[in-house]
Amino acid sequence: NGRRCCRWSTTMSSTQLVRLDERTNAVRELFKNNTERMLKLAPRTGVDGNRLLSIAFTSIAYDPKLCECTPQSILGGVFEALKLGLTIGGPAQEAFLIPFKNGKTGKLEATFIVGYQGLRNIIDRGKGVLDMHPRAVYEGDEFEVIYGTPRDRIVHRPHWMVGKAKGNLVAVYVIANLRGGGQQIEVMPKAEVDEHRARSRAKDSGPDGSPSSCARTLPVPRGMRPMGRSRPRSAVAAMRKLPSPPA
Repeated sequence: NGRRCCRWSTTMSSTQLVRLDERTNAVRELFKNNTERMLKLAPRTGVDGNRLLSIAFTSIAYDPKLCECTPQSILGGVFEALKLGLTIGGPAQEAFLIPFKNGKTGKLEATFIVGYQGLRNIIDRGKGVLDMHPRAVYEGDEFEVIYGTPRDRIVHRPHWMVGKAKGNLVAVYVIANLRGGGQQIEVMPKAEVDEHRARSRAKDSGPDGSPSSCARTLPVPRGMRPMGRSRPRSAVAAMRKLPSPPA
C-alpha cells in the first residue's frame, strides 16, 4: 500500500506539472506577443524594462492561480507595473498581482496592487522626501500626538521600552522628513484601518499576512497629499492601489 501511495502521489505531481507547463507556455506567448508594447510603457530613465519583464514573467508563470487568470487582466497588471517602473514579485516585492474571481463571469482576474516598497520607490524618484518611517502602535505603548506650533510631533515609546505587554493594534502612523525642510506626519487610528479594509477587494488576500505590516502602509498616501508638486504624477495611481491589512 505504501508503494502504491508513493506512485499515485508521483503521478499526480507529474500531471500537475504538465498542466502548469501548459499554462506557463501560454503566459510565455502572451509576453512574447506583447513585449514591444510593454517596453514602450517603461520609464525612459532609471528603469530597465527588460529586467522588469523578466521578473514579472517569472512571478506569474510559476504561480498556478495567476496562470489561470484572463490574459487581459495579466497584461493590464504588467502594463501598470511597467508604467510605474515597479517589479511584480521578485526579491524587491514592489508590486503584486493578486488573483480574484469575477462574480459576473466566474473567471479569475489578476489585480495589480502596489506594495510599500513600490510606493517608497516612486516617492524616492520624486526627490521630495529624504526618508519616511511608517510604524504601528499597540496597546501597552506610550503614544502621544501633539498638533500645533512650531510643528506637529509624535512621542512614541513602544511597550518593550516601558515594561508593558504587547496588546492589540491601536493605530498606525508615518513620519516623512522633507527634502526642503520640515516634516509631514499622518496618523490613522485602528477604526480607520478597519474601514479601509472593509472597502478593499484585497481584504481576504494580499501579499503579506501580517496585519501591522500592511496597515503601516495605509497612512502613507494621505500623508503625501500636502506635498503637492514634490510628488511625482505616477505616485497618484500607485497610492490608490495600496494593499489593505488582512484580518
